[in-house]
Amino acid sequence: MAKVLVVDDDRVVLEMVKDLLEEAGHDVVSLSSPQLVATVIERERPSLMLVDVNMPDVSGDAIVAFVKRFRRRYVQKIVLFSAAGEDRLRALAAELGTDGYIKKGEVGEGLLAEIQRFLPPAP
Repeated sequence: MAKVLVVDDDRVVLEMVKDLLEEAGHDVVSLSSPQLVATVIERERPSLMLVDVNMPDVSGDAIVAFVKRFRRRYVQKIVLFSAAGEDRLRALAAELGTDGYIKKGEVGEGLLAEIQRFLPPAP
């Protein structure tokens, strides 16, 4: 299955998303701090990177801009993952040129379905 990198400062969200995706058979790498994003992307080469927009140290949009500029060849898809309003997420995703966004709030099968629509189909 796919490899997913989740970057979010909320450890509860990280664990929930990791458990959900691993139960579905995906390989998940999670980071609660963006400092190691470049190293992890080069090493893991994820199919999908989910990035929280609102983090205290470095904002998600700064992470996306960095990845798109210096590490894009290592990541297939970049998706914003945030509790921000729908209009803000849509505009930010368009401005940053990400592959889309997922609004936090969905749980369980609903969240899994949202994430899987950005993943490559299973062989």
